[in-house]
Amino acid sequence: MDGLVSLFEALYSDPELWCDKDNDKIINKHRIKGSGRPWPIKSRETNVLLTREETLQKFNLAGFLKSESITFDVKKLLNYLKTVADMARVLLFIFTGMRKSEQLVMPFDCYKELDIPNFGGVSFLFSHTTKMAQDNYSGIVQWVTDPVAKKALEVAQAVTRINWIRITPNPFPVDQKTVPLWLSNYGARSGENYSHYDLPLGRSNFKAALESIEGICIEQSDIDELVTFDAFRDWDEDPKFAVGKKWPFSSHQGRRCVAVYGSRSGMVSLPSMGRQFKQVTLAMTALYSENSGFAESFILTEDGNVPEEYQVLSEFRDAQRLNASVAFEEHVIKSDSALLGGRGNEFQRQKENNMPAFLDSAENMKDKIRTGQAHYTPLPQGGGCMRATGPCEKHGIDWTFPCFGCKDAAYGSNTLIEYSESMKDSLSEMDADSLSYRFTSEKLEKIEVVLLKKGD
Repeated sequence: MDGLVSLFEALYSDPELWCDKDNDKIINKHRIKGSGRPWPIKSRETNVLLTREETLQKFNLAGFLKSESITFDVKKLLNYLKTVADMARVLLFIFTGMRKSEQLVMPFDCYKELDIPNFGGVSFLFSHTTKMAQDNYSGIVQWVTDPVAKKALEVAQAVTRINWIRITPNPFPVDQKTVPLWLSNYGARSGENYSHYDLPLGRSNFKAALESIEGICIEQSDIDELVTFDAFRDWDEDPKFAVGKKWPFSSHQGRRCVAVYGSRSGMVSLPSMGRQFKQVTLAMTALYSENSGFAESFILTEDGNVPEEYQVLSEFRDAQRLNASVAFEEHVIKSDSALLGGRGNEFQRQKENNMPAFLDSAENMKDKIRTGQAHYTPLPQGGGCMRATGPCEKHGIDWTFPCFGCKDAAYGSNTLIEYSESMKDSLSEMDADSLSYRFTSEKLEKIEVVLLKKGD
């Protein structure tokens, strides 16, 4: 991308480049004059003209344009740059969960990598978030992101530098926070006020950008996953989601992506998601994180709807419930081994005594989990906790299967077999005189007693 910036710097200063035809030199002079620069001085001309291909070779770009199937034409090249900038926007939406209004006002210099003690390096993007009115923005705030965002950012920065060259003769500012990341390709108009910056902001065209990418067509497996997430919508009947079509991306899908996959990972809490989405007060975060019984009604409007600023958090919570219900089906309903634990024993007795009744009861429980009327928290060791308020305080401290013997647990005997094998491996690496060895041994004995009884 640096080579492209250098190319445009040259094209807007030297009229003797990019000359395939006799009148190209005068066309180049008009391009330079149109950017606000003075008419090129004739005495400085050498009359040594370079063709378009020779110009590209000078900047080592001819092979690149050919590999991207870009004809040697300034307009075609600018269209390509617009497309890659839009692709960069898509990536930044997906890897931050930003709103469109927040991404639009990102400053040119907006990426940092910080080293957090006892954790490691973390990538951050900086921008502004809206407060009340559409044009009322906060000071600089940050979003956690992935290092891949740096690559997208470098593409956007290069395109903005090129747009700067095209619309103004001024050197690029030293204070880069005064320049928007998404600078428009047309100059500021006299008497017009611009939001946040004194420069016009460029708009995006996701559809055109995504149309140029191969391999992102909708497949049947995508439809199947959509049905899993929302079985009440007729995805097969929606023409936008027909198999073979390009995915109809919108900026809000990036936020949903972060919410849904953050929820599925089990590694992101709702308060953390609230901070990432820049949309909840401390009071609201506390209400959600404590599973308050009145948290839902607390945020509803008079007509009973969830305000837009809280919808993603609702989606995050709904995704957690859906994931929990799917895990319950896999761990309990479809378990191919005997169920153990307090709740697991109850389900196992139903299973053995009356399979139809068990299936009805289990399916009913799955629906309650999905709608938030009941709880099932999948656990790293396997199985899950059905405690109404989530895993107890022992989880995360007692790593030797804290749910063993708990009245709220449900897990298959296969889970115990696998876990006992893991504990045996751990014992082989422990000091036989240590407390941890004794503690693990006692737990392992209890587990093996249960497995022995089940074997009988």
